[in-house]
This record gives sequence, structure tokens and C-alpha cells, in this order.
Amino acid sequence: MGTIYKRTINQNELGFANVVSADILRNTHHQEVLLPGSILSGGFRLIAFLGAGGMSQVWRAEAPDGGVVAIKLPRSDVIRDFGAQELIRREFEILNSLNHPCVSVVIDLITLGGSPALITEYLGEGDLVSLCGAHPRCWAGAARDLASALEYIHNQGMVHLDVKPRNVLFDSNQGAYLVDFALAEPLNCRTLKGGGTPAYQSPGHRRGEVPAVADDMYAFAALLYELITGCLPFGVSPSLVCPGPPALPLGPSDSSSAFSELAELVHATLGPDPSRRPKSMHVFLDVLESVIAFWR
Repeated sequence: MGTIYKRTINQNELGFANVVSADILRNTHHQEVLLPGSILSGGFRLIAFLGAGGMSQVWRAEAPDGGVVAIKLPRSDVIRDFGAQELIRREFEILNSLNHPCVSVVIDLITLGGSPALITEYLGEGDLVSLCGAHPRCWAGAARDLASALEYIHNQGMVHLDVKPRNVLFDSNQGAYLVDFALAEPLNCRTLKGGGTPAYQSPGHRRGEVPAVADDMYAFAALLYELITGCLPFGVSPSLVCPGPPALPLGPSDSSSAFSELAELVHATLGPDPSRRPKSMHVFLDVLESVIAFWR
């Protein structure tokens, strides 16, 4: 058996297609439909369709050495669109520049029918969506790892801009990894790609303001709110002028003051008063370490 390069894309959450249509799978450059068993450039063999987002489709595939990888390429309806191709190329460049144990690993960039295709490690044990509403001991470690990855990315002068449970995937050891850097931008970038998931975006992000660390922290707080409650703080399509989020529950009966501190931090980060928001991910890291220590 070949090497498993880790990680996968979960197709069952908001923004992914659960029904595979010929239009999504057709490679319009060659007028052929991509199907399990198809052999791509470089000898990669498609195994299973995993899902499709707004601009891309993702497959589990077998590498020439027998290993398992994930392949991301533009959807058929935008496969000749320069913008869609550029997103794939940019994601490769960004991932290739990062080196953190909780950021997905890029393997290669190949060309398929004149269009780029991103090869990454395969993460096949689901995503953080499955833990929303679960006891904090189930997700605190993954949240801490995500906070660590985001702090690293910010220190590299980047912002992810698409932080959400679906973009946190697990490997066979239940290690958590941040994926999907298609929308990532340098800090203070003036040319924005657009897109993303409004439910996790800060009001400034949705207004098209210059990307900032605060955007990722807001999304991370929305993610934590969903992990704690099982619900989004402001629904799927929040208003640009958000009041404070609904109050968080007190936590499990066996919870600690650390959990209360985490709940207060989440509420402050999602609230309308900028002065109450943390300045870096390090604040979240410290509180999450205390939460983990309590249930260790």
C-alpha cells in the first residue's frame, strides 16, 4: 500500500455540492467528464469526488507511487477563467511558503487540460463541523491547534479570510489542520478576491475593507461560538451592523472558570465594541490551554 499523504475535504457542509453533476465534473478544455478511475497529468488517478465549492472541485486521488492525495482544480464552468486558475496558483504559492504542523501540506502543482491543479496531502477523518455543539473536551485541542496555525500565519504577514469549521480537517491521529487558502491575502492588501462565507466574516470584511488580523479573529470567535452552542452567532446571512451575539451558555456542569473566560472572550470579539476585542490570537491560545488543562 502506498503512502497516505493525509487529509480530505468534507462535502457535507454549506457551500459544497452533495450532488455530482456532469457540468461540475466535465473538463471543458477536453470536453470529457472526470470520473473515478480517470488518469490525470503526471499519472494521478482519480478515486472519488469529494465536493465542489464556488470556483473549484476537489477529488481524492492516487499518486503515481500509490499514495493517496487530494486534488483541487477549477470547476468546469470556470475552468478557462483566468481568475479561477489564478486562485489555484496563488493557493499553491501561499501553501508552499508556509511551514506549520497545523497547516495542510502542499505536494505539487500540475497542469490538466491547460488549467492548474493543486495536489495536497489527504486528510480523511472528517472536519470540525462534526464537533459543533459537543462537550468542549472534544474540540478544545483542535481549536487550540487552529489558533496556533492562525497566529503563525499572521506572523508571516498573511490572513486566511475563510476560517470556518469546514476548513479544519482531521488526520487519522485526530490532528487538526487548517486548509483552503484560496482567499488568503497579505495583510493590508488593497486588491481583494471577494468570496468566502458571510456567516463567519467580520462586518469590515463584508464591507470590503482592507484585510486585517481582526478578520480572522472574528471568524475564529464565530467558529468557537458554533462549537460551544451548535449554532451560528448571527445566522447564515448576518447584517452588516451586528448587535452583540446572543449570550453563551454557562457551559457543561463540570466546566471551569477557564471556560467562562473563553465564553467572555468569544462574546467580546463578536461584539460591536472594537476596544473589547483581542489584538492577537495569543489571547485565545492562552485561554484554550487553560480549558484543555482543566479536562486533561
